[in-house]
Amino acid sequence: MNTTPTEPRTEPTTSVVGSVNDLSARAGACSLPIILGFTFLNSAATGATFNGISFVTSNALNYGPIQNGIMGLMLGVTYVLGALGASPAIKALRVRFPSLTARTVLLYLVLTAAALNMFPVLVWLIGGAWTDPTRAPRCAWAIWLFVGLYSTLCGALWPVVESFLSGGRRGEALRSAMGRFNVTWSGSLVVSMCILSPLQTQAAMLPLAVMSLMHLASLAFLAKLPKEAGAHLHDDAHATPANYPKLLRVHRILLPTAYAVMYAMSPMLPQIIDSIGFEKTVATPFAATWLFGRVVAFFVFERWKSWHGTWVTATWGTALLLGGFALVVMSPVIASHATQVVAQVACGIGLLFFGFGAAAIYCGALFYALEVGQAEVDAGGMHEAMIGLGYTVGPLCMLLPQVLAAPSFISSSPLIKADTVSGLTLGLVGLVVGVGVLAAWKFGNRQ
Repeated sequence: MNTTPTEPRTEPTTSVVGSVNDLSARAGACSLPIILGFTFLNSAATGATFNGISFVTSNALNYGPIQNGIMGLMLGVTYVLGALGASPAIKALRVRFPSLTARTVLLYLVLTAAALNMFPVLVWLIGGAWTDPTRAPRCAWAIWLFVGLYSTLCGALWPVVESFLSGGRRGEALRSAMGRFNVTWSGSLVVSMCILSPLQTQAAMLPLAVMSLMHLASLAFLAKLPKEAGAHLHDDAHATPANYPKLLRVHRILLPTAYAVMYAMSPMLPQIIDSIGFEKTVATPFAATWLFGRVVAFFVFERWKSWHGTWVTATWGTALLLGGFALVVMSPVIASHATQVVAQVACGIGLLFFGFGAAAIYCGALFYALEVGQAEVDAGGMHEAMIGLGYTVGPLCMLLPQVLAAPSFISSSPLIKADTVSGLTLGLVGLVVGVGVLAAWKFGNRQ
C-alpha cells in the first residue's frame, strides 16, 4: 500500500467504492464545504452517542462505572468490526450491484443510523418509560442493542466519509482539508454535548430523537456530493517524504493507545464530575471541556504549517494525554484531601490537557494514513479500526479497578474506594501508554 519517494507510482489506485472505469470521473476532489457540512451533522449525532451515552444511561438507568464500562467495551468491539468490515463489504456489494456508488452507500448508512437512533425512543414510548421512569429498567435492552448496532454502523460510515475528504488531494491541500475536517467534527461534538443536558431534563431519550433528525438533515449535503470519491493518484509531482512511512507506523500504535486512555476515562466521567461537586445540569457541558480543548488544538494544527514530519508532536501529545488523564482521575482524591474548588480546577485543567494531547496524536495518525496510504476506504478503515481498538482496551483498564474496589473486596469507605480505584486505574492506563510508546518506538524504527 505504501509508496516511497524513490519509487513513485504513476498508475491510479482503484477504490473499493468505484471501479477503474470511474477514474476519469473521480479525478477531482469533492467540494470541501459540502463534505464538511455532511460531517458536522453526522459527527454531532454519532459523537453524542460515543461521548454522551454514559450520561444518558447514568440518568435514565442509574448505571455506574461498571455497567457503563461494559457498554463501552461492547461499543469498542463492534466499532472495530464495522471499520474493518467496511472495505470488504463494499467490495462485495460492488460485485453484486455494479451500479452501487459511494454516495448511495452513504445514503443507506445515514438512513440506517437515523432509524437506529429512534429505536430506543420508540421502545421507551411503547414501554411507558418515557412518562414513568420506574419502567426504564425493563426497556434497557433497547439501549444495549442500539449501541451495538450503531457502533458497528459508525465504524463503517467514517472510512467512506474520509475517502471523500482525501480523494483528489495531496500534500498541502490534504493537510489543510484534514485540518478543517478535524475542526468541524470535533466542534460538532462540543455542540452536541452541551445540548445533551438540557435535552435530558425534558426526557431521557430525547437526545437520541434529536440525533436522528441530525442524521436526516445531513442528506441535504449528501445530495450534493459526487457519486464517487476523488481518485487517489501517485505521481512524480508529489513524493512522500522518506520518514512519513515510519511516522505512520508510530502513530498507528499511538492512536489506539490514546483512545484507550480516552475510553478508560469516559465511563467514569459522570461519577467523577458528581464527586467533585458539580450539579447534573452542568455535568455534560463540563465534560465537554476536553472536547473544546481538542477543537482549539485542531484549529492550531490547521494553521500550523510544519507540525507534521517531526517526532516532537507525538512526544508532547502523549505527555499531555497521560498528564491530563492523571489530573482528571485523581480529582476525587484531591477533593477529599483539599477542597472541591481545587479539585474542579484540577479536573478542568486535566480535561484541557487531555484534549490537546488527543488532538496531536489524532492529527498525526489521520494525516499519515491518508498521505502515505491510499486515500480510499482501506486507509480510512484501518485508521478507524485503530480507534476502535482503543475503544475496546480503555474500558477494560477502567473495569478491572472498579471490580476490585467493589465493597465485597475492599472496604466501602468512600475515601479508600476513591483512592484505590483512581490509583489502580491510573496505574493500568500508565502501563498501557508505556507499552504503546515502547511498541511505537520499536515498530516505527523497523526497516
